[in-house]
Amino acid sequence: MTDKDFVDIVTLLRSPDRFEPYTCNAAADEIERLREELTASHESHGNEVGALTERLSLAIHERDEARRMACEKEETLGCDERGVPRNGSARDHAKQRGWDCFKEASDEQ
Repeated sequence: MTDKDFVDIVTLLRSPDRFEPYTCNAAADEIERLREELTASHESHGNEVGALTERLSLAIHERDEARRMACEKEETLGCDERGVPRNGSARDHAKQRGWDCFKEASDEQ
């Protein structure tokens, strides 16, 4: 079936040659109502996804900032949070932990 052959169900239900026009019109009305509801639902969910994405981005930014601070503190003190001596730069400490928290800081500059 091609697009040229496709007849929308609402158009078909509303055609004047239907045997029971009242039932067909009621069905077409319901289909149109459901389509509008679906469109509104998609728009609403899109807004929710956008808000959640923004919150996630903020949480990641804050997490990376806290990680950078911890690594910088290790560099300054020369030891980790347990007092174990550590040498190297803050970036070295982050790399040893498997953190990429300095990537974002580089991107901002």
